[in-house]
Amino acid sequence: MQPHDRWLNAASALVIVALTVLAAREAHAGWTAIGPEGGDVSALAINPAAPSTLYAGTQGGGVFESTNAGANWTAVSTGLTNTKVSALAIDPTTPSTLYAGTDGGGVFQSTNGGTSWTAINTGLTNLSVHTFAINPVTPSTVYAGTNGDSVFVLPAVCGDVNGDGVVNIGDALITAQYDVGLRTCGLAPFSHPEVCDVNHDGACNIGDALKMAQCDVGLISCAFTCTPFSCP
Repeated sequence: MQPHDRWLNAASALVIVALTVLAAREAHAGWTAIGPEGGDVSALAINPAAPSTLYAGTQGGGVFESTNAGANWTAVSTGLTNTKVSALAIDPTTPSTLYAGTDGGGVFQSTNGGTSWTAINTGLTNLSVHTFAINPVTPSTVYAGTNGDSVFVLPAVCGDVNGDGVVNIGDALITAQYDVGLRTCGLAPFSHPEVCDVNHDGACNIGDALKMAQCDVGLISCAFTCTPFSCP
């Protein structure tokens, strides 16, 4: 190999190393603050269906939502009577359903993407909630970890497609509306389609709606077991 060839090879190698270093620096350019201005941020959650939509739970400012990857934030805390939010979780199959764990106020649920919140604390003897886990197969089954006490579970109620904790004529109506195309699977109020198939026929239809209605008026037991149903 001639001396000038060695020089060219060495120069090429140096260029490659320099480009690699520059690329690495650009790939790890550092962190940038993007808000929100609502107090200490103690919880974050991203909508799996729309990754540019994220939620931030703050210590004293409640919950904030951004629909543009953090460029702008809006407070979404209506009904959140405790604004010290320490945990957030999103239903993976119905991202409009969110859970907020608070320091002293228990668990709040939103079925409309954070527009409004309702406390769901029946049976929760420790109201300082620090973390959540959602069952990926039946997402209406939610686990809450509390401060210095225990893990609590909010089990799925078979037939409770609107997520209000009971099976009644409202669930029957929503299921019937879905069957005829008036409701969208997975969108509130048809928030929990996975617990729709109470008659085990592999579908969610008027037959399930009839059983829900019969349960509400006492003609049959409401202790249903469900075959998991997924949105088509």
